[in-house]
Amino acid sequence: MTRVWLLLALLVSLFRAAPAEAQHIHVVEPGETLASIAQLYFGDPKKERALRLENQIGGDEVRIVPGMRLQIPFVTFHKAAPGDTWASLAAKFYGDERRDAGLRFVNRGRGDAPDEGAELIVPPALLYVAQGNESLGKLVRMHLGNQKGGAYLLRLFNPTLGKRIDRGTPIFIPRVDLRLSAEGRARIASSGSAVVTEGDARDRQAQVTLELPTLVQHVREGRYIEALVLGNRLLGVGELTGNQALTIHRSLGTAYVALDRDDLALESFLAALELQPDLELDSLRTSPRVQKVFRLAREQRTTSRAEDADGDDRRAD
Repeated sequence: MTRVWLLLALLVSLFRAAPAEAQHIHVVEPGETLASIAQLYFGDPKKERALRLENQIGGDEVRIVPGMRLQIPFVTFHKAAPGDTWASLAAKFYGDERRDAGLRFVNRGRGDAPDEGAELIVPPALLYVAQGNESLGKLVRMHLGNQKGGAYLLRLFNPTLGKRIDRGTPIFIPRVDLRLSAEGRARIASSGSAVVTEGDARDRQAQVTLELPTLVQHVREGRYIEALVLGNRLLGVGELTGNQALTIHRSLGTAYVALDRDDLALESFLAALELQPDLELDSLRTSPRVQKVFRLAREQRTTSRAEDADGDDRRAD
């Protein structure tokens, strides 16, 4: 077992060393909803669907609670420089030069390169994982509404998309309408956050989404070593959505307990509680040992926050 833990320690250090791209993160405040956050950043509460998609929040499975961290997708702009081509810009912002036609389309460009000095719109490409029963038309209606040329745009941003859309297929949804409101720009500027650079983050997040069911299955079927290797590799991706990170930390906590590493399980559960402070484990599917460590993590977090508050009060005095 010692040799196994040495190997795992090496794997964890390698995977967690991967650099993360800058993202703007919104920390949910008391009383906020997805609609109110959409109103804050975009001036339109109906754009909460974009927040759900960006953070992989489906239905009521993950509730918005104070302290939860949400990634905020928004349109950015790029001033075309000498040497820029549509292909090089697509590779830079979306991780795939084959999306050059999509970038050219939204900017009404021509030829292989934009005009030098032109201000280009760079829409965020939100990840949607197909459920297996969607037509292209349905996807357009769901995510782009009545946007003119929606089906054409969707195909440009997903050049490998065939006529049949299989379950689990990652689909990138370009949202040219996610422009920041004045209040949203002010909030981001005041936070000191770096502007989002798409890069190939969307592709990596798509791959993480596809691998999460395997991680959960490893834990359920008792393949704990496999779960630790996969979970820590996914953490090393670095650009996870809040829901992805929550699932990984929760799964790792369970696996660590099963392998008698309650100390590491405690760290994982603390990380999960930072993402969702009111997180609860399924009492029917979770063993008493796991529940015990999870309760300890909750108690430790509560104590730590109380001590921090006391320290702030003493400094204020």
